[in-house]
Amino acid sequence: MQRGAARAGDEGEGGAEEAAQGAQAAKRTNPAKEAKKQEKRAQKQAEQEAQQQKLEKASEKAVKYSERQREREAERLRREEEDEKAREEKQKQEKEEMDKWKETFSVEKEGEDDGTLGEGVVEQFVDYVKLRKVVNLEDLAAEFRMRTVHAIKRLEEWQTRTFEWHLR
Repeated sequence: MQRGAARAGDEGEGGAEEAAQGAQAAKRTNPAKEAKKQEKRAQKQAEQEAQQQKLEKASEKAVKYSERQREREAERLRREEEDEKAREEKQKQEKEEMDKWKETFSVEKEGEDDGTLGEGVVEQFVDYVKLRKVVNLEDLAAEFRMRTVHAIKRLEEWQTRTFEWHLR
């Protein structure tokens, strides 16, 4: 048994030697493969670095773009505030100027009559309507300086008088 064990021990040592020799042989026979692997690894590493640089550039561009957008928005808001202030200032100045002008004017009479017409004016009123045949009530009232309501009443009165006169 000792001999078998010794042989097994010798074979074990020989197996390790064979494995080492196999590895050395693999190293000797694969330098081209190993060089290709190294080349592929280097190429892959370069592609990854290039991709990383692209991502970093894109990220930088996005950051710059968002900063420009914020600056533009801030500028727009600033301009809007300035415009609003200018508009308010202009309104304030216009109001002050209007108040100054109001003080210089005084209203003594309004532009409307009380609705009563003199005898000669009644004839003019009737002639105005007859001449034009179709009359805008606001224009009629403005022509004779009366309210539209009063002009309508005058027309109704004239119409009833005319109707009654024809019935006689």
